[in-house]
Amino acid sequence: MDTLRYILALLFVILLPSTLFYWPIVHGFIGFWRRVGTAVTIIVMWGGLALAAFGLYQVRDLLLRGDLGTNWVVVALGVICLGVSIWLRVLHLRTFSILQLWGLPELAKTPDTQGLVRTGLYARVRHPRYLLALLG
Repeated sequence: MDTLRYILALLFVILLPSTLFYWPIVHGFIGFWRRVGTAVTIIVMWGGLALAAFGLYQVRDLLLRGDLGTNWVVVALGVICLGVSIWLRVLHLRTFSILQLWGLPELAKTPDTQGLVRTGLYARVRHPRYLLALLG
């Protein structure tokens, strides 16, 4: 059980923080990314994510220093949150393809102007990806 907890904690510590910065960086500088092109953007952004994950992995002992034990109430709440997050991800994928979720149409030099999405999960929450990350 301790090994499983450590592996799960390690995955969350090295993957989640760096992925939270992907969309703000892409959206904040969308004009720049469109000029450099989709392929360069993907290489730079995913390369940056890989470097951030590698850096966090290097300090994993510092980040995962203390063993807080197992609190089964917290585990149950975490499983519920993760289950809701997975369910919402399925709903999210009904609205957008995986390529759209990666932002490929938006990064194109002539973006597809589909307008504001108001269906599916977007009818209830404006930024489902951040909700999914928070629940996860």
